[in-house]
Amino acid sequence: MTRIPTMSNPLEWWARNEKQFPRLAKLAKSYLAIPATSTPSERAFSLAGNTFTRQRSSLHPAHVDALIFFNANQERRTRIINEEDIGESE
Repeated sequence: MTRIPTMSNPLEWWARNEKQFPRLAKLAKSYLAIPATSTPSERAFSLAGNTFTRQRSSLHPAHVDALIFFNANQERRTRIINEEDIGESE
């Protein structure tokens, strides 16, 4: 195999060569799809900072974890419910 040029898109290469390497192509597509950004972790730390305030400093760590989990998933749950409502009205 020849080397992939540095500025080429690796997903395109895997699309062209997936028949030759089916298992590796599936694995590569899975890992190459992960965004190279810290935004999700920054969002989680921001949410934790907003949840764990001075007034809540005596909360048990498990309760803080639960609050952060519920808060983080509230937006996702609302989006799913709204999509279901839209689907029912069509």
